[in-house]
Amino acid sequence: MNVTKMNQALWPYLLLFLALVVLRAIDLYITYKITPDLSFEWNPLVTQMQLSWTGLLVTQLILVLLALLAYQRYAGRVRNPVDVPGLGLRRFVFYYFNGFDASWANWSKAVFRLPNRHYLKANGAFIGFVIICSYIAVSIFAIVHNLFILDGTSSYLDFVAENSHVYFLSVFVSIVLISANLFFLTEFNTYRRSDVRE
Repeated sequence: MNVTKMNQALWPYLLLFLALVVLRAIDLYITYKITPDLSFEWNPLVTQMQLSWTGLLVTQLILVLLALLAYQRYAGRVRNPVDVPGLGLRRFVFYYFNGFDASWANWSKAVFRLPNRHYLKANGAFIGFVIICSYIAVSIFAIVHNLFILDGTSSYLDFVAENSHVYFLSVFVSIVLISANLFFLTEFNTYRRSDVRE
């Protein structure tokens, strides 16, 4: 690989790293303004593991690096792995993960077998995409959440105080589900565009 191609391959990682660091830095700065001693922090890393600022910063850096590894799984995916034209979304997703079309015989073959290389790469791409999207969305949510708290919006504070566990869990699950659907729709639209070109 020549230097130009290597630089082109590194740019997405560098931009993603900078974006994640900026998002986390904004969130942590606002958190510091709200609770300098972390006594009012709701992050499970602080409440359950009782991390100090040092531990929280190290953990955030580790999470950013893990997000970059997740992106590597997505970036290294097989482009347009479905070569059968005219599939609907459900059949496309089945083919995407299994490497063959859906039928009654193939359903049992897909369920009762050890995962092969194609299946593992497809799942790696899917999980990588979901982790990256979810991490960015959770970071943005945390910033907005902290801004509401910093502003002292009483209706929001009352709502969160009464429903914090359900609220945060619902937001997190929604973000993961939306990220998963976004992956399938993005890959399916790429498949349909290549299908039309042929």
